[in-house]
Amino acid sequence: MPTRPSDRSVETAPVTAPATASKVETDSLAPVLAPNVVDSAVEQVAQQSTAQTQEPTIVVQAPLDPVQNWRYTVLQAQSEQKAMQTLYRLWGYDPAVSLASCDSSDRIGLSCYNGKGGLPALRDVNRPAVVALREPDGAQYYAAVYAVRDDKVELLLGGERIAVEPSWLDARWDGRYTLLWRPPLGDSASIRYGQQGQRVIWLDHQLSTLLGELPDSQDTFGQALLDKLRRFQREQRLSVDGIAGPQTLMMIDSALHLPGPTLQPENS
Repeated sequence: MPTRPSDRSVETAPVTAPATASKVETDSLAPVLAPNVVDSAVEQVAQQSTAQTQEPTIVVQAPLDPVQNWRYTVLQAQSEQKAMQTLYRLWGYDPAVSLASCDSSDRIGLSCYNGKGGLPALRDVNRPAVVALREPDGAQYYAAVYAVRDDKVELLLGGERIAVEPSWLDARWDGRYTLLWRPPLGDSASIRYGQQGQRVIWLDHQLSTLLGELPDSQDTFGQALLDKLRRFQREQRLSVDGIAGPQTLMMIDSALHLPGPTLQPENS
């Protein structure tokens, strides 16, 4: 059963528990006092006029068990757009649920990327992502992968933050994901040999920084920049095609620790 980590705070939408029981943590077995019963008991005590009056009886209501709580969390996480809203919030934006989609990303200088490759791919890019999960009974739901450690993965779903083992996640996930990233100069198009402009200068400066070389300060994508790009792609185990597409640009972004939410600490 997933557990809730406590080492890191995150603002997520509150979850309203079912009317039949008070909301409790799944790993808590402490009894919960039914609010209406407690209020009634307090009122009764206030009305007593003598010390000899019998003490009121307080009825204790049993909490949800972990299985019930988990099923409720899954029910609350069946909206992909709510998961996307969580992803936007990690980037510092709070769109309405109806606007939390890839169609809105370019309005704030971000871009959506749909990829596949499981946790290894997400570790490389080092950005939070929305994933579709499926329980053994067939129930599908959505979560934001929020943090990745050696032995734990933290997820945001249904207004909760839970920690699971990678094997638990692999059993429910096909490895596909959707993430947000910030393309250079607001343009997510690939940068190719022969192109000109500020994005070419940006690419040369970033690659030169990563490779420990001096930038050429040329606004034309020539042979020297092509050689740098291929070298970087080879070192990052990317397809060595000499094209700075989304994957290559995101890897540059990750390697330089450019601003944005990350899955792993910068020193990991």
